[in-house]
Amino acid sequence: MPRTPRQQRAKATVESILDAGYISVGRHGLAGTTTTHIADIAGVSVGSLYEYFKNKEAIYEAMLARFVRDLV
Repeated sequence: MPRTPRQQRAKATVESILDAGYISVGRHGLAGTTTTHIADIAGVSVGSLYEYFKNKEAIYEAMLARFVRDLV
């Protein structure tokens, strides 16, 4: 079960993962993006990524939620 970030450092890690998700989708496309791509771009291990997100689709959902939040 992914954990909810509480400390500032953990929140920054999640934001970094989401930023990396946008970059990876831009480079590799939605279907070509992997959690390894996202983790590499974010500068975190794949294990750290899975501490906060269940899978790639959960990252996409968080990316969408952030996009909508920023848009509104």
